[in-house]
Order: sequence, then C-alpha cells, then structure tokens
Amino acid sequence: MSLISIIENTFFANSRYWGSLNSSLYQSGSIWAMKTGIESADLNMAWNEKPMTADDSKAISDIKKDFQQAGLPFWWWVFPSSQSSATIHMLKANGFSFIESIPSMLADLTLLPDEETCDTAVSIMRVRNKEELNLWEEVSFSGFDFPHETQEQYHRFVSTFNLRADSPQKFFLACLNGKPVATSLLFLNDNVGGIYFVTTLAGQRK
Repeated sequence: MSLISIIENTFFANSRYWGSLNSSLYQSGSIWAMKTGIESADLNMAWNEKPMTADDSKAISDIKKDFQQAGLPFWWWVFPSSQSSATIHMLKANGFSFIESIPSMLADLTLLPDEETCDTAVSIMRVRNKEELNLWEEVSFSGFDFPHETQEQYHRFVSTFNLRADSPQKFFLACLNGKPVATSLLFLNDNVGGIYFVTTLAGQRK
C-alpha cells in the first residue's frame, strides 16, 4: 500500500469512528460527514472517498446546510484518491474555497532504535480511567486554546470516548515533574497508528 493510501485510510477510519461515538456519522455513497459538536473546523469534517459525480450534488448541499444549521464550521477533505475536476467544480459551486496542501507526517516505527533517551523529568502515562480522562480533557482544552464558550461542547465529545482495552483509541498524558502538561491520542487501524490531539500547555512550550 502506498504512503498516501495509508494516510487516507487512517483518516477515513478515525473520522468514521469519531462520528460513531456520538451518532453523528452521515453517509451518502462515497461521501461521509461527522460532527463533534465543537465550534472548531478541525473537529468537524466531511470527505469523499471517491471522485464525486453529478449525483452527489444534493449530498453536498445537504451536508453544508446541516453544518450551517448546527452553527459549526467544518473542513471538506479531498484526498488524492478522490480528486477530479468534477469534484472540485461541484465544491466550488457550493461556495467552498480551497487550501491546496496541508502538512502531514508519516514514520515507520520499525526503523526506530531500540532505546531512546528521554529527559528524566518527563514521564508519559496512558489514560485508563475517568479521573485521568478528566485531566486529559483539561490539558488538551487549554493547550488548544479553545474559546471558553466551547468548553461544554468539548466535554460532551470527550465524554463519549471509550477507555476499554479493546478500544482503537488510546489516550496519553505527558507529565513534567509529575504535573500533566501535554496530551496525545493514538488511533489504531490495522497495523497503522494515527496520532491526534497533540498539544502542550502554553507555559511549558519551548
């Protein structure tokens, strides 16, 4: 599988999973959408997994209207495998503007050395219970500097997270001298892991 396909498939799987947590997942053919309910475009999204055709025009309009009625900003993601001139034309006709590239990172973890040096003041813990998830929520909300008025929205979404051992999501807190200062979320899909919600408290960044 190509590196691009790995990135695409991990994004698709993670987004579908998030949408399933709060029953917001929408599908029409190859078009999908999900809402976290948080007023951040980075956390609400629509995407097409194949190039779109004229039959998809209504789905585009319906999704846009649904997000507008909910008062939620969102991204429409178009990956290399789903690009076509018709896709771009239909999205532009519905008022979408375009960002043509966005950074992404990919690493083969089998190439890492067996031993890594680490600052002894820094420790990493996996979140395993609701109390630790509350800390994760507090640190990530502050680290991303979300508006205060979105705090309840954020709490509702985080409250849907599954901490069971069989969950594809694993949550991590990084602590500096025992104090939680950073977060991450690992999403497992087959033999690939996607890393999300990476942030550090502003006062601890270097």
